[in-house]
Amino acid sequence: MTDSQRCLAAYGNPSLPAFAAQWLVRHPLPLAVRPFFPAFAGKPITALYLHRLAAPALDKVLLELVATGLIRELRTYDGCWVVRCKRGLAEYSIHSWGLALDFNAALNPLGRPKGGPGMWSEAFLNVWRRHGWTCGADWKARPDGMHFQYLPGAI
Repeated sequence: MTDSQRCLAAYGNPSLPAFAAQWLVRHPLPLAVRPFFPAFAGKPITALYLHRLAAPALDKVLLELVATGLIRELRTYDGCWVVRCKRGLAEYSIHSWGLALDFNAALNPLGRPKGGPGMWSEAFLNVWRRHGWTCGADWKARPDGMHFQYLPGAI
């Protein structure tokens, strides 16, 4: 079973209004994070619309990134919740459930292998890993370095 199939079974169809009403929240970023979080389309970000189960884990990551200075590796924020299929595939993206975020998309395009200029440091990736997140940079078959996803233990 793929991650998308597990999300569909656990949380339902993300294209239905009932999904958003039950699972999505407008989650304010911690105050300590806001000065460092990249803008989106030139506008400062103070809150993200995401899956309610991902919000506490995201806060832990972002606060640790600020505390360690690793937050400086975030240059662009490129989105979270959007109902869509995975690029080139016929199944929903994990973004469809508000369980994925993209950062530094221009520096970390889909298909680019791990390593090289603009890629994440191991220390940065380890912060995400410690808090239960997966980075697409670790995927061998189809690397996606911009992509970070959180799949709660329930699935």
